[in-house]
Amino acid sequence: MPALDFETIRFLALVMMVLAAITMTITWRINKTMAGPGLWALATGVGVLAFLVVPFAPIIGALAVRILTNLLFLASLILLLDGVIRFHGYQSSATNWLRNVLGAGLVLHGLIHRPGDVSFTIVQESASIALLIAGAAVLVWGRRGIERLVYGLLALASTVLAVLVAVFTLRVLKVGSVGDAAGHWSRPVLYICIIAWSMVWSWGLVAAANIRNQREIRALANRDPLTGLSNRRSLEVTFQRATLRARRSRTFLGIVVIDLDGFKAINDRDGHGVGDLVLAEFAARLRRVVRGTDLAVRLGGDEFLVLLENLPDSLGLARAVARLRISIDGKLSIGERRIDLGFSMGGAMQPDDGSTLDALLEAADRRMYAEKSARRAA
Repeated sequence: MPALDFETIRFLALVMMVLAAITMTITWRINKTMAGPGLWALATGVGVLAFLVVPFAPIIGALAVRILTNLLFLASLILLLDGVIRFHGYQSSATNWLRNVLGAGLVLHGLIHRPGDVSFTIVQESASIALLIAGAAVLVWGRRGIERLVYGLLALASTVLAVLVAVFTLRVLKVGSVGDAAGHWSRPVLYICIIAWSMVWSWGLVAAANIRNQREIRALANRDPLTGLSNRRSLEVTFQRATLRARRSRTFLGIVVIDLDGFKAINDRDGHGVGDLVLAEFAARLRRVVRGTDLAVRLGGDEFLVLLENLPDSLGLARAVARLRISIDGKLSIGERRIDLGFSMGGAMQPDDGSTLDALLEAADRRMYAEKSARRAA
């Protein structure tokens, strides 16, 4: 290891950090509405500054450079962790408070203690280790599938870097000063690991943003944009899977079609804006009352559907229809207005009304329109 040119290694680390900053900036520009990439870009930019202040040691002094370098690296890790927290939706007032207190504490400690002191190194490097491990933990927490693989690689890179930081810190403790530990093999290896870490994290975070985008695209393809309910495409896929589950469990599968009465009059009288609010409010009410095993769907226009699983028999379907009727009945609150909106319902069940989705829809529509006609005649 002593044969390694440390200055060359540090220059390569700077180059990789610059590339990481460029990559993160592009990722942020592409995903401006996504929480996280903006802080990742800022974190890598701060990391670049930590390298760029080193050549100014003859001007501002080696002491000032060491203080700035340590604080900038720690600030970079704090911003990176904050970005990961926001990316996964864990942001809260408590995490903001913790970030601010940690940052202020590290800055105060860096200004009070001399960089060559052992206590300075222990606190600063321990903070680095804690931030790296925290970032790794937040990344993999609750992830699954391809996300768990990508985030697992990032967590592994952070863990390896944290171990090397710990090794260098232990060396400082053993010899009693940073200067005496500078010739230890862990120092150049630490910088090599920083090179690898910046590469893995920059491309890993790009992959994470891409996975998030792909998941949102799939969600948009299977969701009604106005109400947030599942759409016809999602219904068709879920219906096939639910049919298989019903056969295995020896239960029955049913659907309930719901059509709003008088919705066209609301659109004509109050405008499509109010009409959209009515649809969204009715969908929210429907979502609240369906069971966890059921699926609420907007078929289009003012027509909705509920896919019912685990029905014991035809009486189970009748009871489900009655329960839905009671649960979703009542006036809708649209701003300060209360709109009395009726609806007609029709149910169908496998295998009595057919085995395919189209057959069940036809049977349910027939019963729903019969109910609507009976209400008009009355």
